[in-house]
Amino acid sequence: MGEYIKIFVYGTLKRGYPNNIFFNNSSLGYARFICKGKTEVKYPLVVATRWKLPFLLFAPDIGKNIEGDIYEIDNKFLSWLDDFEGHPFVYQRQQIFITCSLQPSSPSFCQKIPCWVYFLMKFPPKTLEKPHLSWYEQEEREEYDFRSGLGLVRLVRGLTDWQNELMKEMIDW
Repeated sequence: MGEYIKIFVYGTLKRGYPNNIFFNNSSLGYARFICKGKTEVKYPLVVATRWKLPFLLFAPDIGKNIEGDIYEIDNKFLSWLDDFEGHPFVYQRQQIFITCSLQPSSPSFCQKIPCWVYFLMKFPPKTLEKPHLSWYEQEEREEYDFRSGLGLVRLVRGLTDWQNELMKEMIDW
């Protein structure tokens, strides 16, 4: 049994959202839900691009405390997740503190856990003008374009076609 890593997800990978199915695929590696959590520091979470994707912008102390799910994963799943998120070309993984409830159903948050989170590090300044969310909500989720293929497993390392297209679109934000 290898070392486990904590990961914080805030968008389409959360429980009940379209890409969460990958956490149940044991061929990708080990993954187990730990609890709900909230970022200790505020960040802007915005929905952008024609695909209505959630982006967590690396702009500490701007925005809101972001709510999401904490998972425990192994290195194999982390490697797959890095590919899925386009790390380090689209998103970059950073370790931050997440305040976690001890019980998944508990509304009180009481434990700080270092977790890896995928941030958009480079973005047009006008992106910060978009509405900041604390939680990727149902209405944003319903607009997520399932036909885009962004929710499919990506097997190629480096920038894939969708990532190149996304980067080009981000220039026009």
